[in-house]
Amino acid sequence: MLNRSLTELPEELQGLRISKDGQDLIDSKTGAIVNAFGATRFDVAVHAIRGDFDPPKSVDNSERSSSLLIGALKQFPMEYMFNLVYRLNQTEDQQAARQSISADVRRKLERVCGCTVPEEACTMADRMNGKYVSVKAVASVQHADIIAKAYDELGQDPRVIMKF
Repeated sequence: MLNRSLTELPEELQGLRISKDGQDLIDSKTGAIVNAFGATRFDVAVHAIRGDFDPPKSVDNSERSSSLLIGALKQFPMEYMFNLVYRLNQTEDQQAARQSISADVRRKLERVCGCTVPEEACTMADRMNGKYVSVKAVASVQHADIIAKAYDELGQDPRVIMKF
């Protein structure tokens, strides 16, 4: 490790010290803890009020845009579990209907996500005495926007009553 005097540090780092427990950086002038953004909590709040953390203007920033939230919370690429509920037609062969749903879900996810979705990645469970079927399908997702696109594509099937 290099030993440098305070005058050798870049100007923006002068005036900082390490806490006694070695866990935090402290601004020597104010005594405030400097966080991961390189600022105190007050500085971060001011930047947020100014809109410095807002997404670009070209991105839809509303309560209808779920990809912004999931994009902030998760790291991509990732394995994402899609959850859907289908209504089954009681006059159809139930086994054939389940196979059709599984194949349809996997085909749509493969097209939208650009990955292979094996049969075992799609599981089903009966709900309400077989009137509905809960479907869970896992697919590799490269970006948060792909999740919304996949749900839009899956939701076009009139048998889908819930997607989450």
